[in-house]
Amino acid sequence: MKKVSESALAEKTRTGQPKKYMDKHEAKVIVQACTESPDGCRRWTIALLTEEMRKKDRFETINGESIRLILKKAKLNIG
Repeated sequence: MKKVSESALAEKTRTGQPKKYMDKHEAKVIVQACTESPDGCRRWTIALLTEEMRKKDRFETINGESIRLILKKAKLNIG
């Protein structure tokens, strides 16, 4: 039987991609999602939130998946 080294069993730390949106940015997305929806719309959608947030400073590159994950983390369901 082969001897397994301890280092093979231990998981090494992973760097991963750094967090792009900090808590204060996530809070702004949540606040926007809790506001009244735009005229002609019954509620906010991911697409509408993405479009609205991209108009704001520091959110020019936010995408729908980031919005979805932020709302999911906050346990908000907009749809």
